[in-house]
Amino acid sequence: MERWDTLWDGGWTFCFDDGAFKPSTDSFLLGSFPPLRRGWRVCDLGSGTGLLGLLLLAREPSLTVTGLELSPAACALADRTAAANGLTDRLITLPCDLRDRRQLPSAGRFDLAVSNPPYFPAGGGETAGGRPRPPPARPAGAPGGPWGGGGGPPRARGGGRAWCTPPRRGAGRLW
Repeated sequence: MERWDTLWDGGWTFCFDDGAFKPSTDSFLLGSFPPLRRGWRVCDLGSGTGLLGLLLLAREPSLTVTGLELSPAACALADRTAAANGLTDRLITLPCDLRDRRQLPSAGRFDLAVSNPPYFPAGGGETAGGRPRPPPARPAGAPGGPWGGGGGPPRARGGGRAWCTPPRRGAGRLW
């Protein structure tokens, strides 16, 4: 069921579905960790309903946050959140499969990458289309993680940073 909540009394609102996209503590924690600078362009990998991007914008309103999300349902919720808060020019969600480099924005476009990925056992869960989840693109322990040998997704500008919520450890810097 679709629901709405607020970040603070009288503040920005966000839309979620407690059946599939219920907010978790991880998003709120990660939203307070990365250092932010005025005017930065942020990429949220697997952005879901856009909550993490909204939290970052609450800390630094001059950001532009681009969410990349596989699920059309989550993209629609994120778009509703952006519209409800008058942020359609700064909280943008693009439907995208992160495993397909052809769908990704051009390299060097972002100053910061963040991610609060869902965690499923290998082969567990379902994709947005209800099909069985494929195996990970790369094993979790492989050098460079799921993105290959480059140490992270090739989206941040030189010297860019990335923050993620690793399982059971809280937020941390990827590189």
